[in-house]
Amino acid sequence: MDLAPEWVKEWGKSMIAPLFTPKVSQIKEGVLTPEEFVQAGDELCYKFGTWQWCSGIPEKRSTYLPPDKQYLLTKNVPCEITSTHHPSNERKIEEDTFWEISDCNANVSISDLKSSDDDDDDALDLAEIGKVEASIVKTRRYDISITYDHYYGTPKMWLFGYGPNNEPLTPEQVFEDINPSHAKKTVTSGTHPYTNVESAYIHPCKHAEVMKAFIKNMEDNKKEFTVRQYLLLFLKLMSIVMPNIHYDNTIDVFGGFPEQSDIQNEKPN
Repeated sequence: MDLAPEWVKEWGKSMIAPLFTPKVSQIKEGVLTPEEFVQAGDELCYKFGTWQWCSGIPEKRSTYLPPDKQYLLTKNVPCEITSTHHPSNERKIEEDTFWEISDCNANVSISDLKSSDDDDDDALDLAEIGKVEASIVKTRRYDISITYDHYYGTPKMWLFGYGPNNEPLTPEQVFEDINPSHAKKTVTSGTHPYTNVESAYIHPCKHAEVMKAFIKNMEDNKKEFTVRQYLLLFLKLMSIVMPNIHYDNTIDVFGGFPEQSDIQNEKPN
């Protein structure tokens, strides 16, 4: 039975990690050097402007990364609240509250739909309001960051969520947005290394193994792979763990994908 708390394991790994940090390229093994992580991050920011480099808290910065490129961040990523979160699947409209229309990705207030004239002839037809109600879905939002784990030599993804009223999500609520095969197994919670904010993270213990299979799959299909493509592939992989969090801008960029069974039921070492 494993009695060591997760923070103790992470602290221990951080102490010996410098001994394991890759010094030479091992990209075909699914592993990155710190320099390669920066190259891949630069490409991600170049391809998709929603991602940006961040410096973090000065005293928390890692010396093996540039001061202004400690981790990658994308903010306000939408996550639709499905019937999993609300068994009744009721969709209610509340006056003067902003909701998101899933069909057009636009914010609408019910007060905007009401006529400013009290005359019944000018009032919006109730049937039309019913049609709008049917297409309205409440959403959560996530700030997603990617750090470099120098024990495993791979990226590590962190999640911090907000509810429809901008309230921080509890760990249990975050797990609702995770593939059930990974919640509380591959995905756990801890303190973000550069912000000190308690966040959920996807444990990187199997990342290199799965990325290696992904890269080999591409090469077997005569597709060229470079270091700069690494994080684009990594995000494809993470989309299986978080199917309802719509951050993935890399759809159809690459062909070939490892079997989902390769990354299901992973448990951190």
